[in-house]
Amino acid sequence: MTLLTETQLGSAQGGAKLVVVQKDQMGRLYQMVKVSYQLDGREVFVRSLEPGRPPEPKEQNVYDGNVRPGDHTLAVAVVYRGDGNKVFSYYDQYTFTAKAAHRFTVTDGQTTRVQVVCFEKGNPLLTKVEDRPAFDFKVESAKKAN
Repeated sequence: MTLLTETQLGSAQGGAKLVVVQKDQMGRLYQMVKVSYQLDGREVFVRSLEPGRPPEPKEQNVYDGNVRPGDHTLAVAVVYRGDGNKVFSYYDQYTFTAKAAHRFTVTDGQTTRVQVVCFEKGNPLLTKVEDRPAFDFKVESAKKAN
């Protein structure tokens, strides 16, 4: 599996390095229950979170590896369950799926860091609850450390 992945996504030596970090800034009404990432159409990270389990860290690495230099597409899909506590308990019956993709370029000999920020967009009074989950992709490149 490792050799196949290295052949498809990049080589084990040289090339370029890609680090993908997820940062969760969603409001208290949303509990993440499943997250998955695809790089160039191939799943590189998936996690299902069980109810009652302690929440995931607000920031976590979801991918760290070598890739081929050039253009790549990172796709993310997150399923949230409503978490209204006792005040808005009707939220608990809702699930929301948010998806996004971002195209970026990786340069040979460099480390590219993509931070995916999950956040709540819009105005709580004017934006529907199901339309609030959103993503922001921040891409930074630096010379690859040996």
